[in-house]
Amino acid sequence: MLLHRYILGQFARSLLTMLALMVIIIFLLDYLEQARRFSERGLDLSVLLKIIWLRMPRLLGQTLPFILLFAAILASHRLNRGRELLIARLSGLSLFHLMAGLVIATGLLGVTKILLLDPLANYSFGRYERLEGRLLNRPMNVSGLGENGLWLSQSRPKPASTEIDGYDIMQVQQLQDRPLKLRQVMILQFDSQDRLLSRLNAAEAVPQEDRTWMLLDVTQYDLANPDAPPVPVTISSMTYASALSGDSIRQRVESPERLTVWQLPRLIRTLEQTGFATRVHRLYWQSLLAYPVLLMTMLVIGITVGQHGGPRTQQQLWQAVVGATIAFGFYGLTQVFQALATGDRIPVMVGAWAPALMMLSASLAFLLHQGE
Repeated sequence: MLLHRYILGQFARSLLTMLALMVIIIFLLDYLEQARRFSERGLDLSVLLKIIWLRMPRLLGQTLPFILLFAAILASHRLNRGRELLIARLSGLSLFHLMAGLVIATGLLGVTKILLLDPLANYSFGRYERLEGRLLNRPMNVSGLGENGLWLSQSRPKPASTEIDGYDIMQVQQLQDRPLKLRQVMILQFDSQDRLLSRLNAAEAVPQEDRTWMLLDVTQYDLANPDAPPVPVTISSMTYASALSGDSIRQRVESPERLTVWQLPRLIRTLEQTGFATRVHRLYWQSLLAYPVLLMTMLVIGITVGQHGGPRTQQQLWQAVVGATIAFGFYGLTQVFQALATGDRIPVMVGAWAPALMMLSASLAFLLHQGE
């Protein structure tokens, strides 16, 4: 037990080292990128730092498997250099027994990431997108899909201007895909002071080629004067200008990256009821469930690579190159399986779980052979 705590401590040190290194790299690269993007806006340094800070959780989450890989290589190299693993194995302990606690801890890290850290990263990235929209004077389009249908929010610029005049909130009860049609639509129009101006109820909304929507069987309510009772006005059809095209709505509905493992099952049920394809969402959900296995695979690969070589700089560089090559090869294999699953060539479960399980099995077999 004491030996397991010592190995976990060595790995924690290596993980914190690689995490700090990755934070520095991401900070420098993102600072250069954001400074270039906002160079004409003359932003203060504090605003740039806030942008980088809000983007950091998402970027760290995306690079976590690689951070874990190189942390495992570094920890394994340190243990080999100090001969701790050699002495423990000479005393009769197998390499599997020594690394069991580390593998379990890595699996728990993966579970923590998808259950707790991903929602925080999504919230932080959403704040960044809203801040970016305000700084660039760009109309913001926000969407959400729940039991009450699809909710869309967009900024409304002034005519022939980039200044924001207000915003619209659209609720869609039903969606028809291919061709895309929105049914039972409600549109609430607000001014820039959050005052409700009007409400539109339409039986159907059909996208047009000029980025407008044709609303059919419309009932319009003028709500600008709160003292006067709203009088419904019936219109057979009207044109509604919107920054949201049919393709952008379809992309937002079909893009699951902004959602967490908690939200995806309910979204999949809602999409199935509205007639949209759910294969991409089911694949992404299964990929999230397989994420702890992915981290454990990266750990075992890192330990396997770190067992080779000695203290010389050339051998350490060889370990880093081999680890990076295996990691990117594994990433490419994952992308191939996910593309096949998205195209309905293989089952969703196979596309999500097979790459991690295959690499984990191969790494464990090689580690067992090496230990023997």
